[in-house]
Amino acid sequence: MTKSLIELEQLWLVGNALRQLPIELGQLTSLTELHLGRNIIHQSPSELGNLTRLVSLKLSQNYLTGIPSQVLDLRQLETLTFKWKCKK
Repeated sequence: MTKSLIELEQLWLVGNALRQLPIELGQLTSLTELHLGRNIIHQSPSELGNLTRLVSLKLSQNYLTGIPSQVLDLRQLETLTFKWKCKK
């Protein structure tokens, strides 16, 4: 991963029909904001716990069945947005 990506602080991937997140996401340790709403994500990678600088995590309108356990490792987290999307 390039140095410029590692230093990325905000990542918005809203409404991109993502089914899963790449494990490389866990290498973006400078992220303070991660917005993943309106996708079709069913589970989050365990590497999400590596993003210890996250202050804001938005997971609304995905197919997650609960709050990912990795969120407990995010000690800087101030905002968690999480709403379920029901399967039809």
